Amino acid sequence: MRTRHALIDLELDLVLMALAPEVDLRYERIYGYLQDDLSRGRPLVGLVLDLPAATPEERPAIRGVLAPDAPLLGQRSLTLVPDPRPVAPPFLAHFLVPDEQITDVLLGQSGLDRRLAGCCRLERPPALDADLTRRAGWGDGRRPVRLYSQGPAGSPRSRLAHDLAAGLGLALLTLDPPGSRTTTSTRRRT
Repeated sequence: MRTRHALIDLELDLVLMALAPEVDLRYERIYGYLQDDLSRGRPLVGLVLDLPAATPEERPAIRGVLAPDAPLLGQRSLTLVPDPRPVAPPFLAHFLVPDEQITDVLLGQSGLDRRLAGCCRLERPPALDADLTRRAGWGDGRRPVRLYSQGPAGSPRSRLAHDLAAGLGLALLTLDPPGSRTTTSTRRRT
């Protein structure tokens, strides 16, 4: 994550602070004690400004790391969620919450992002001879492979995409447009 998003140590510290309750629920109690409110089980911005700051003068620099266009929020690694109790909570009363997919990746879980589960499938085609992909010059490891193919399941285009993914040893993300699963199953019944 450090390399991919060009994060500095402070940014990584904030990600780890936000991630802690996802790893061990005892951190919720610790954050509750630190924030003098046991119902606040995630770190608030106010807390994450205080913990890494050695002096009050360092707080503005830390706050800058949480700017909307800074890497953590701009790339949606973290989200700021307002405390629901106050009517209009100040910035310091926003919880720091890690993105679900970032959490899964950092905890070593692979798979499809849950937000895509309703419209996509992540398939891992069985390995094939990689001759086709070598001849095409794909899979050099320097760039991600992106292929767009449109057609019904089982069509020549669909088989080509599966074969390329298999030859490269990559997963294949397949988009199922809304209603396509229902339509397909309805056609099979009639």
